[in-house]
Parts: sequence; structure tokens; C-alpha cells
Amino acid sequence: MLTPSISRMAPALCLWAAIGGAAPLFAQGDDCASATPIAGTGTFGFDNTSNTTSGFTGVNCTPAIQQDVFWRWTAPQAGDYQFDTFGTSFDTNMSVHSGGDCSATCVASNDDAGSSLQSSVQVSGVQAGDELLVQVGSFLLFAGAGQMNVSQVNNPCAGLLEDTLEPNNSCAQRVALTPGLHTDLFVSQVDPDYFSVVVQPGEHLVASVAGQTAGDVDLTLYDSGCSYLMSDGVQVHFTHVGTGARTLVIEAFLDTSTNSTPCAQYDLNVRIVSDPCIGQSDDPLEDHDSCNTAMPVGDGTWTGLHVDLWDKDFYEFCVPANGTVRFDALFPHAQGDVDMFLWADWSYPCGIGTAGPTLVQATSVDDDETIQWTNPSPF
Repeated sequence: MLTPSISRMAPALCLWAAIGGAAPLFAQGDDCASATPIAGTGTFGFDNTSNTTSGFTGVNCTPAIQQDVFWRWTAPQAGDYQFDTFGTSFDTNMSVHSGGDCSATCVASNDDAGSSLQSSVQVSGVQAGDELLVQVGSFLLFAGAGQMNVSQVNNPCAGLLEDTLEPNNSCAQRVALTPGLHTDLFVSQVDPDYFSVVVQPGEHLVASVAGQTAGDVDLTLYDSGCSYLMSDGVQVHFTHVGTGARTLVIEAFLDTSTNSTPCAQYDLNVRIVSDPCIGQSDDPLEDHDSCNTAMPVGDGTWTGLHVDLWDKDFYEFCVPANGTVRFDALFPHAQGDVDMFLWADWSYPCGIGTAGPTLVQATSVDDDETIQWTNPSPF
């Protein structure tokens, strides 16, 4: 059981404001048949507030982009080109297709580039005079004035080869994997990887990144409908406690908030094992298995709690300046080795063992664990 002794601080409201210049608006097409012809590099303004959703996907490029805008772009010279929506104030979605009309086929798509809500796609090996159909729109119901930028780039990933599972750059293009080690995979800042795995009742999925050449390749786990389940750095996990087979989707991506490396090769290890704790009941405080779902607590005692290798427990609380917090986890070591870690709420990543930095931790091999910490100043 846990016996925390803490005090709370009043919550604060933080507001962000952004001021910037707007790109000039140009003509824009509402569907693939009326794509606006453009050429060369530059910034092309648009406003999709009144646009309809065409449903065009260029043969399974991505789920239908909402309120989409189309351009028929002609390459001025041979090279590699980037198409992006950086500078747009709302959450965008983008696809680029080979060809200039409704028969065009998908080259690549992107929803969120790195840690932003804007989109970016790079196309390599373009020849002078080639036509590409550029499709930009909204994610969900966001819409408004924005900009689509075209620039010629030196491809920093030219020395790395795309893996044989491409294209799998969106949840809709996910590639089915079997358990095992999958080697020589490739991601870039604008080219994430999506995979699907099937888990049976009573099984536990563990997927982890190994052997990455550079950068920070992280994982996110989604359900079959591409709704977020969890993310925890280089490893994700899931226990299937329901009935019937369940499909899960794994996204591998470059975390640009921690590293600016443009691309990386990596290995992905997928393990599916029987869960030895499947018959045990979760405690009444669940679900609080990650930093994102930490349980707010105050002073008190909670009994009958449950943890296992894949089911950590997270709690959150506030400590005033010069205040002290103490946690006692009471358990017999003969039944298992429970450890405790304390992080500040701004310290990320957390929840992956001894990664940190932690404020304090308790990892003895005896009965019970205790952590205590005094806040030297307000966070």
C-alpha cells in the first residue's frame, strides 16, 4: 500500500499567443479535376474554410483529407523537393501524388511533421517538367487560411535506402508484421512507419526499437481505428484482456523535439507472450499506467494495489516550496520486487525504469520501499 503525505498548490492558467505575417492567397482547386496549375518553388496561400471534402486518396494514400485543396505542380528542374504547410495556424494533412490529374497515384502523405501539427512531404528524383498533384487540407474540423510551401532541397537521407515495407507512411498504409526482429527499417522527419500486429485474448504485446543508426526513433501505439493508446519512448506494450483477436497499430517516428537528425535506420523487435497476470484483477485506481494517465492523489492510504512487469502505476501531486513528500510502498519482497521513482512533471521521458533524470528513487531488494523529497523552490 502507499502512504503519501503531500500538500497541493493552486493550479495556474497559461496562455500562448502567436503573431505573424500571412501568405498572399492564390487560386485554389476544390477537387483533383480542378487542380490549380503552379510551377517552381515558393509559397502558395490558400483558404479552405468553404472547401468540400473530395474523398480523393490517390489509391490508398491516406484517409480522406478534410476540406482539401489541390494544385497541379510542374517541376522547374531536376532534383528533390519538399512540400509543406509550415506557417499555417491549424492542424493540416497533406498528400503528394505522381501525375497532374485524377489518375495520379500516391507518392507520400503526412499529417504531423515531427512535433508540429503541420505537414511535410519530400519527393526525390523529380525530373524537369514532371507533374505532381499536391493535396492539402484539414485534420478533423480545423480549417482556415494557410500556406503551402515548395522548396528544392538537398536530400540528407540520400545515402540511406528505403526499407522493403514501404510505403507505410500513414495509419491507413500500415503493414502487417509477425512477431520477431525486423531489421534495416527506415524513418525520416517526414516519413514515419506504421505497422499492425494481431494480439489474442490473454496475450501481451511488447514492441521495442533496437539498433538505430542515429536520431531518436520512438514508438506510439494505436488501436485498429488509429486512436491513441500509449507512447513510452522506445518501447510500447499492451495486454489484451478482452475477447476476440485485436489489431493494434505501431508507429515508429523520429522525435525531432530531442534530436535534429533528418533520418535513421533502425530495427523493430515485436514480441507477443502469454500474460501470467491475466487472471488477476486490476486495482480500483486504474487506469494509470503511464505519465499521460497519472492518478491525482492527496494525503492518504490506498490498499490492494496491483503492479506487474507491464502495468506500472503512476501518481501525480503538487509539492509547495520547502514542502516534503513521502511515499511508502508496503509489500513482501518474496512476492516480487517493487521499485519507486519520483520525477518532476516537466521531466520527460518518464515511466521507463531508471531513465530520468529522477528526483529520487528507491530500488532495494528488501520488503517495502520509501522515497522522500523536499522541494527547494516552486516548479
